[in-house]
Amino acid sequence: MKDRAGDPVPLRLLIYDRILRAAQAQRVAVQENDLDRFQTLLEERERLLVKVEGLNQELGDEDRERAATLIRRILDADRETEGRLSEQISLVGAELGSLSHGRAALTAYGYATRAAGVHARGDLAP
Repeated sequence: MKDRAGDPVPLRLLIYDRILRAAQAQRVAVQENDLDRFQTLLEERERLLVKVEGLNQELGDEDRERAATLIRRILDADRETEGRLSEQISLVGAELGSLSHGRAALTAYGYATRAAGVHARGDLAP
């Protein structure tokens, strides 16, 4: 792949770009509540990070600035994704709390109806 000037794009920048696209896709997956897709993209990012860490490639000043821009964009996407995940975790926590209260109410109701049924049959003295 070549940049606008016709020079080859360093592999490091190509990988950072793929990581950015995966980070943006993760944000969409979280918005759509597609946690399987989120996990698949996370695994892809891990593979890409291993590749980029294994590179022994020096970047020129311009390419370093491009890399820094890509990394900032990756971090921005990750912050947005983290915020959305935190919101979803809070919602699930609230739902679980609500279920817990509902379960307690059902348990109490079941106990009350069993006690009333036993009492109505005369099995227990009033």
